[in-house]
Amino acid sequence: MNTSFKRIAIKQSIVCAFLLFSVAATSAYAQEDDYYASLTSDEITAFKIHGVTRSYIESMEELGFKNLDPDQLVAMKIHGVTPSYVRGLNEAGIKNLDVDDMVSFRIHGVDPDFIAQTREMGFDLDADDLMAFRIHGVKASFIKRIADAGYDNLNPDKLVAFKIHGISPSYVQDIADLGYDDISADKLIAFRIHGVNARFMNEMEELGFGKPSADDLIALRIFDIDERFMDKMADLGFTNLSPQRAIALKIYKINARYVEKMQDLGMENLTPVRLIAMKMLDMDRGLIRDLEGERYEDVNIIRLLRKRSGNHYNNDRRDWDDEYFNAVEDIVRELTN
Repeated sequence: MNTSFKRIAIKQSIVCAFLLFSVAATSAYAQEDDYYASLTSDEITAFKIHGVTRSYIESMEELGFKNLDPDQLVAMKIHGVTPSYVRGLNEAGIKNLDVDDMVSFRIHGVDPDFIAQTREMGFDLDADDLMAFRIHGVKASFIKRIADAGYDNLNPDKLVAFKIHGISPSYVQDIADLGYDDISADKLIAFRIHGVNARFMNEMEELGFGKPSADDLIALRIFDIDERFMDKMADLGFTNLSPQRAIALKIYKINARYVEKMQDLGMENLTPVRLIAMKMLDMDRGLIRDLEGERYEDVNIIRLLRKRSGNHYNNDRRDWDDEYFNAVEDIVRELTN
């Protein structure tokens, strides 16, 4: 018999053996209990292969897992959700988990030993936090090192967030070395999310911002304030800008073209504040023409701003930055009779 025929014969033997096994399993299980009478032959075969016995089912029912479908029973057995495992979790105070949570616990290694370890860390975690700690690798060593770096007494959510965003003791130390040793956990997370690191902070210092606040650093990063932008502002004569002023210039897209446009309209004293005020007013020849026929006392500044900006601004004066609002008032005063 040549090799090809031998291979075919072997494959046929394997198939026949599997079919005989399936039939035998189906017959044996069907005869054992009426419960199995409702199962398909494939489900009975899966029960046989993975050891889902009547004893296992009864034990799980006693622990509260009743009326489980075949897929759930097989999944629990495959992943090692045994009666002893469930009892161990119950004794550790973790009760009433559903099948999916129980399987997830087992997959990710949440067991009584791990629960004991988290309690030694000082936490009495619920099921969700236990899973998060395990998935993201929040360990006692990490918690200790973060505490030593100045962030002790963090709650579970913050610890998980630190781990997710890669806030390591070395990162904390780098930030502290630059004089930011009192940053809140939330700000530190925001730093990490937006890419505020030692390199960026040094760049901001080189651009003349000194030591910005944590909020300013985050905003500077979000609005991409960099050397190129600051050089453009310097070309317009805008130097020694504060972080807030630089950010405002970026937000309102003040550039050389806009300055030229305002100059063509005959506007003067083009300081950063006045240029931003002009942008708020959507300054153009139409506005200048309209205001020339008005008395300043008759102009409702906020209503004018809402009309010119597409209702972007609130009617409440308290919502306004005094400096910019005053600049708007001065411009309107100059353009009215």
